[in-house]
Amino acid sequence: MRIYHKHTKELMFEGASLYGANLEGANLIGANLRRANLIGANLEGASLYGADLIGANLIRANLIRANLRRANLIGANLEGANLQDTSIFSFTLGKHFCFIHEDVVKLGCHSFKRSEINRPMLRKLGKEEGYNKEEVKLYSDIIIRLLKE
Repeated sequence: MRIYHKHTKELMFEGASLYGANLEGANLIGANLRRANLIGANLEGASLYGADLIGANLIRANLIRANLRRANLIGANLEGANLQDTSIFSFTLGKHFCFIHEDVVKLGCHSFKRSEINRPMLRKLGKEEGYNKEEVKLYSDIIIRLLKE
């Protein structure tokens, strides 16, 4: 079953409880998953291109081979999520658009070589950009984890 917004035709799951749901291979392109509970959900191979995951809870979610390109991950909790082979070259994190491809990492208007990225550098950059302590930790953890995949 698909639920669409009556005016925008946007696929809607805002605030939905999808705890442990099996969404393997699901087509969720552009889906509104704001504040959705996806704890332990199986999203292996799912297409989440351009999905709105603001504030989504993805703790221990299986995102193996999922397509998260251009997804909005502001405030999303990815603690313990499996991001193996996840396609997440570009995404929105905090106030900035991020892009990761091969040896290049672009964070907002800053560009770095992958080898230059480390936690202290990300913390310093986050503070300069006006993020609070919790946001700096979350965003640096996500970026470091993605670079290890």
